[in-house]
Amino acid sequence: MRVLADTDLILALFIYRNGVTEDAFNFFKMVKNSRIKGCVTDLCLDKISYFSNKWEPQKTDEIISKIREDFEIIDIKWDYIQRVDKFSNYDTEFASEIVCASEESGVDFIITHQYRNNRDLNPYILSVNELAKYLLEDNFSASLIKSFRNINKIALLIGVSEYENYQPLAASPKDIEAMEKMLKNPRLGGFNRVEKLLDTDAEGITTKIKDFLTSAQKDDLVFLYFSGHGDIDNDHNLHLIARNSHKENKTKTIENAIAASAINEMMTNCKCRQQVLILDACYSGAIQGCLSSKGAIAEQVEQKSNDIQDSLRKLQAEGRCILTSSNMNEESFEDQNTGLSIFTHCLLEVINSGEADLNDDGLITMGEIYQSIVPKIAAKMQQLNENMTPQIIAMDQGLEISLSQTNYLPEIYHSLEKLLKEGNWKDADQETLAIFKKINRKNNKNFPNEDIDIIDQLWLKHSKNRFGFTIQRRIWRNLKPCKTNIEKWQEFGKCLGWYHNKDWLEYDDFDFTLDAPEGHFPSLRESSPQTGWLQGWKKRVKGFLFPEETSS
Repeated sequence: MRVLADTDLILALFIYRNGVTEDAFNFFKMVKNSRIKGCVTDLCLDKISYFSNKWEPQKTDEIISKIREDFEIIDIKWDYIQRVDKFSNYDTEFASEIVCASEESGVDFIITHQYRNNRDLNPYILSVNELAKYLLEDNFSASLIKSFRNINKIALLIGVSEYENYQPLAASPKDIEAMEKMLKNPRLGGFNRVEKLLDTDAEGITTKIKDFLTSAQKDDLVFLYFSGHGDIDNDHNLHLIARNSHKENKTKTIENAIAASAINEMMTNCKCRQQVLILDACYSGAIQGCLSSKGAIAEQVEQKSNDIQDSLRKLQAEGRCILTSSNMNEESFEDQNTGLSIFTHCLLEVINSGEADLNDDGLITMGEIYQSIVPKIAAKMQQLNENMTPQIIAMDQGLEISLSQTNYLPEIYHSLEKLLKEGNWKDADQETLAIFKKINRKNNKNFPNEDIDIIDQLWLKHSKNRFGFTIQRRIWRNLKPCKTNIEKWQEFGKCLGWYHNKDWLEYDDFDFTLDAPEGHFPSLRESSPQTGWLQGWKKRVKGFLFPEETSS
């Protein structure tokens, strides 16, 4: 987040030794202690140099040097100064700062010592105290998300499914693929670099992790993810199991594996200030045993807060967060329905749907992810009569590290989102159809899967996972075998509530309430049901819902 400081604010801070205002002091503190990037213009620097030479010439070099050290210097092209007619209420220099910030520098706010607020300008002009209040308003989300996107985010995804001495894991490569999709999605993780490593031996994994962490820069966000077997030795130390790992039955020692303590040491030596480690492996909670006393299991994560400092933490957050699929005594399980592991499926579900954005600020933190997945996993494990309890371990401000943004929504979907928020399912269904037609025209009738995914996530989120293409796909895949294709479609229609008493319902007879059957919407329906309607529906969504099917 970039904030441009008015000359008067910097003057108050660096020149008037006996008159430094609280506003100036607070701004300097915000710049020094957070990810807010303070900016000043070269004109401001010239003005400070002039007054410093006049009042305290012996300190001029020291003052200018400190400003250059703590603030980004923005050069203003002199022709901008002439373009101040619409800023007639401001002096020429301040106006030039506004124009420069708006048109060239991507500054989020201009902050001034002499409070001259005008919210019709972009960026907004605020006092320091007003900025603090503004952080709690809706418009802060845009700046927050912009700041998140500007962070260089890198990830290493490690999956092991084939083993020489352990049982194979079918879910691992699918976990890696699904995680990669979320991270690369510019509307979600927006990661700049995602590397994968599959079915490698212990030495190869260790070397890759070390090289990956060594390459990280101080201001990067590094994300390390592992999906595979985990095991503990006789001393209850966690090891991540590689393709060639082996456990001695008598001594319980594990050879050719990656010790969790080694990963912890490599992350400690990494200069990056934001570190996330997610382990989807049996006994993964045992990593707590190799951490320093700074690491503590977070038993409670606050859901919401109105405190200004809590809002700022998402820009400031520095530390490490470790999220594990189970505690030190529990195994981890695969989800037979999705093909993913249960833990990774739930984690991606709460991110992709936006469910994990508990305070609706547009970003999803590790703490929010943890709080969102715990009840989901508990419900699944209750059905299986098994135990699997995710653990989160945070060092410093690790809980506040953001792993993803809430799905950024292009303008074409704004009306649909509004209708879904209102629970207006009928008009939302019609709006969905209109979006399909509009995008089809632009893409020569080829509807991109990423757009179907956006629509799907909107329906899932606002119907509380009752409506959406994902629900329809699950129902289709769970249908019992039928003798004919027509019978299969009729069974599908019965499950969705489209087919009743051996006939397809008229559209006006649909149930436009949340009590409708699962998958009832979207129907993409505009006329009385007929073969053409069903064919058109399937044609529009087959790449997303039925990739293995041919159109019938």
